[in-house]
Amino acid sequence: MAGHLLQLKLQSIRNGARRDSQHRGAWIGTLLLSILAAVFAVFAVLSLLDSDIEAKREAAIIAGSLVTIATGLVSVFVTPIAAIDPRSLAVMGFSPRRSAWLALGTAFVSVPSFAVTIVLLAGLLLWTGDSTGLLVAIVGAALVLATLVVLSRLAGLVGEDLRARRLVSDARAALVLVLLLLASPIVFVAVSVDWQLGEHEAVSAALEVLSLSPIAAPWAAAASAAGGDLQLAFGQLGIGAVTLVVLLVLWQVVAGRVASAALGGDETELVDLGAFGAFGRSPALVVAARTVTYWMRDPRYVVVNVSIILIPLLALIPLAVVGVEPRHLALLPLPLLAFFIGWTLHNDLAFDGSAVWMHVTSGMSGLSDRFGRALPTLVFGTVVVVLGALVTWLIVGEWGTILALVGLSLGLLFAATGFSSIGSVLHPYPVARPGDSPFSQPVRSWGSGVFWHPTTGFIAILLMGPSVYAGLVALNGGESWWNFVALGWGVVVGLIVLIVGLNAGARQFERRSSEIMAFAQSA
Repeated sequence: MAGHLLQLKLQSIRNGARRDSQHRGAWIGTLLLSILAAVFAVFAVLSLLDSDIEAKREAAIIAGSLVTIATGLVSVFVTPIAAIDPRSLAVMGFSPRRSAWLALGTAFVSVPSFAVTIVLLAGLLLWTGDSTGLLVAIVGAALVLATLVVLSRLAGLVGEDLRARRLVSDARAALVLVLLLLASPIVFVAVSVDWQLGEHEAVSAALEVLSLSPIAAPWAAAASAAGGDLQLAFGQLGIGAVTLVVLLVLWQVVAGRVASAALGGDETELVDLGAFGAFGRSPALVVAARTVTYWMRDPRYVVVNVSIILIPLLALIPLAVVGVEPRHLALLPLPLLAFFIGWTLHNDLAFDGSAVWMHVTSGMSGLSDRFGRALPTLVFGTVVVVLGALVTWLIVGEWGTILALVGLSLGLLFAATGFSSIGSVLHPYPVARPGDSPFSQPVRSWGSGVFWHPTTGFIAILLMGPSVYAGLVALNGGESWWNFVALGWGVVVGLIVLIVGLNAGARQFERRSSEIMAFAQSA
């Protein structure tokens, strides 16, 4: 059976190169990119032959991290060429479990897999001078190859599911949005850190973290063994093995279900509601799903999100010009980013247009509307704060300062979201209508909103004053417990403002339903 599947896979690869194949262009592109990438990687390996162990280690960690991440992302959004699907094997009489493993086995026979194998074999040349390092490199290369193949096929099934649900564009937009929101701290790191490898503690700390992460640990094991640290090398191989086992279990579950579905398993024919079906059926979660859909598809929201990113970046320029230390500048972008993520909800209701009538006429509670609109912002903002704090820690290097920064950022996020939940009901102002240019603005008075929204934003910042003070005391030589004060004040006060704002906004939404409808129709 293995021989027949191998012949089938090789025939599929050859069919892709035929003139009458609809995938010929993609097949040629995959072949050329694989050859170019392999040639470039081999030359990069050869250039490191005379380098010291530390340089080889750094190169392996960086290359491994980039290759692993790229493999996962590309496999989600790019349809694989000549891949044997477990569903096609299931309908031929194989059990779902066996179909999953047979399909995975054929994935090792592909043009990208051959290219990766050539590069990994070339990488063994780096460790020929050390027998222990070479042995560990062989085991690490086997783990890397298996991990990349399983990851690519697993991500490919995820991509197929997204395409079936017509969510590929939404997923791509979400990825771009995440990268853009992380651009502020990343750009700052890029311009403020000396990126010469091994000569900056932030770079060294980042490489140490990556060397113990699932995406780079097996890549770095050979360097650890060659450097004499066998315990670390075996630990990194263990991390790689555990990662591979987890991916294999996920593959068995996902591919097995896909194969079962092809046999008419336990799935019922249902209407796929996309994000609305994925979020749940409660009113608040439906509103949250609609909000996320707007984020991904409405150009007006895209303009707002890009503005959120630009403001922290622009704020850094004059401060850097006047000579503020990079260590202090690094603490600025994340709180600003968190505040503006929450504050963008202050006119969220106006972006609905006439669609808000569904909330009013259906009898939806005001709390469901307010919480549903705030939930994506809170979840996304919290993720950005956590990731931004990790990036900032690479520059500052003090965990206590990062605790204060997290408290301040979360406090600003929660407080701004709470005030926005009230302001968007009391004082909405006209925006570009759906379908119009996002840069257009109706010529109408903003009314009292021109004073309310900036004022409440300023109050949200003032409420975080004690958190700022406590953080500055700790930063300038004070006791470390001041960092915990900053963290506690920011989180607790922010949550109080958020809860009060959601409930007050809910009451106003129910009380002002007629005014909301009149505004939606006129705007």
